[in-house]
Amino acid sequence: MFKICCYFNQSKGKALFGAADLVIELISPGSRRLDLIEKRELYAKFGVRGYWAIDAFRQTASFWKNNDGIGEDIALDPIGVVRSAVIPGFWLRVDWLFAQELPNEREIIALILAGDPSDFIEAA
Repeated sequence: MFKICCYFNQSKGKALFGAADLVIELISPGSRRLDLIEKRELYAKFGVRGYWAIDAFRQTASFWKNNDGIGEDIALDPIGVVRSAVIPGFWLRVDWLFAQELPNEREIIALILAGDPSDFIEAA
């Protein structure tokens, strides 16, 4: 599990208080129900603003944003990109997650930092 906390006013020293802004979780075959249903509901209820669940075994990914305590789906755009509802400007091309040959991390970071993906990625 990977948690991102963007609001440093929730920190005191080395401790963070409050819910994470975005949780990105890798799904295990034995915990699909827990990860995809129960955690999604709990995270939304307790104020996690975004939850991304990536299932490498089934090669699927699900994305939600918190809408007043309810986990609401975030759809991919026509070029296969998910845009964070939590971190402005952060996006991810989902096919990168399941590529036979993983893309270069530095190139991906450079692309994300370059701005809107629709300016340089064509629809499949």
